[in-house]
Amino acid sequence: MNKKLKKRVLDQFAACMQKELQAFSLFKGSSDYFFDTEKVWEDSSTVAGVNLYVIFTPEFNGRDQFTIEIGWSRLQRFPQLGRRPSLSFSSEFTLCSDAQEATARLPKIMSLELDSWVEVNKDNVEEVVSTQFKNLMAYGMPFLKKNCLPQ
Repeated sequence: MNKKLKKRVLDQFAACMQKELQAFSLFKGSSDYFFDTEKVWEDSSTVAGVNLYVIFTPEFNGRDQFTIEIGWSRLQRFPQLGRRPSLSFSSEFTLCSDAQEATARLPKIMSLELDSWVEVNKDNVEEVVSTQFKNLMAYGMPFLKKNCLPQ
């Protein structure tokens, strides 16, 4: 993704995160398990001791695309996984209750057989980011709440 477009998309997504998911803050640490081109938001305030993550990943091969992942860790760290995303499942799958840490791409949570990468261009940034953020709120956050946090 070109730098100008990435900045616009990321700024728009970050504004949505700040407005709607105030418990999440930009992850300040570093990890060998995500790239410096990715942005990670973390909610480490859950009473269950489960850290929750939202990960914005721009496409690395020059295409104007991005994807959103959600993740969790019961080990109070960014998930240390040999592969990301770590899961391929439908929204009915409840591995969170057993897994110490994992990540999943948002379209998989939504049970969609779509490509996980979303195309964006300079003319549709607001629309695309808004749609992806609505999907995060409608599918990703309820999934984490229902499956990863004690009821």
